[in-house]
Amino acid sequence: MWGRPDILWGLLALAIPVALHLLQLRRFKRVAFSNVAFLRDVQKETRSRHRLRNLLILLARLLAFGCLILAFADPMLTPESKAGEAGRNAVSIYVDTSPSMMASGESAPLLQEAKGKANALVESFAETDLFHIFTSGFSGQDQRFLTQPEALERVASIQLSSHSPGLESVMERTLDQLGRAESASRRAFWISDVQESSHEVNTMMPPDTTVSWHLLPVQANPSPNLWVDSVWFETPLALPDREAELHVRIGHDARDGVDGLPLQLRVDGVPEALGSFNVVPGMPTDTVLRFTHGAPGPHLVEVRLDDAPVSFDDVHHVGYNVSSGVKALHWSGGALQDKTTQAVQQAFESSDGLVEVDWVQSLPTSPTLMGYDLLVVHAIDEPSLGA
Repeated sequence: MWGRPDILWGLLALAIPVALHLLQLRRFKRVAFSNVAFLRDVQKETRSRHRLRNLLILLARLLAFGCLILAFADPMLTPESKAGEAGRNAVSIYVDTSPSMMASGESAPLLQEAKGKANALVESFAETDLFHIFTSGFSGQDQRFLTQPEALERVASIQLSSHSPGLESVMERTLDQLGRAESASRRAFWISDVQESSHEVNTMMPPDTTVSWHLLPVQANPSPNLWVDSVWFETPLALPDREAELHVRIGHDARDGVDGLPLQLRVDGVPEALGSFNVVPGMPTDTVLRFTHGAPGPHLVEVRLDDAPVSFDDVHHVGYNVSSGVKALHWSGGALQDKTTQAVQQAFESSDGLVEVDWVQSLPTSPTLMGYDLLVVHAIDEPSLGA
């Protein structure tokens, strides 16, 4: 049996060495020679011996290429003949390793409970049965049947992954492997916490009735999960040494209210603010963290809360840039002595030098406009088509 039977089509390429061999056959040619006295001591190679040597070279090449193709086709060492399959079971066990399996169960993390159930399942069958163990990662090494000792070793090596496949994908992978043991009694076991986001049973296709399907759920403790949903600044412009307000929205699935939960803010890896928030059932929580902007340039903000045991969604990262100042363009249709124009100019001048303003009466070219952060338009009665 082959794990990747499509590669066996590569055996057709063995015709290439045969064709090259036929094209390169040497044909003997008779040459008239007047004196053979000096050639009597030369050992002659007969035509039959020459053909035998070429044939052995061809067979060696074909054997080498054939073995290479068969190796890539992933041959299965477990016998799966019709006679051998009769009277035994082909067992497929799926262990959910998505991030939600980090949650705590009744006695241990959900993943440990799932591995314990998978281990008990393997031991409950006979040693002669075939076992297919795979996880949410859909690893290529799991596309084959295992013996009972190999299955127990595979279960022990299972770890968390970042993938969360849907039930239809799990079913397709199960049927693909069990289809290679049609004469055996086929059984499928799914061990999962059955998250609604990825395990929508109502949209699934009807399962294959020739397979005995079993769902073994593992349930987390009813402890609530909290996560950082989003963050945003109060103002769109960040200036050096100015106070900043960072709004944080926290999502949760708590059924009871909780007060005084800690929240930490780091900027470029340095703690800048500590806060707390309260959880109200049925609605997200909004809070504000205050800190002071640093030097001009790019910065990285990290908002972190402590929510064990599911911690993969407890940290939120956002990058932002601190500007050294604002370059503004005042496009006015009136003269510089106009009262309204002077009022706008005075408003910019009162910004303690943070706003650098240029006054023009005609709109500059597009490349020039790209160099400004702010454009103020005043008293333009008939703007040009490009304005």
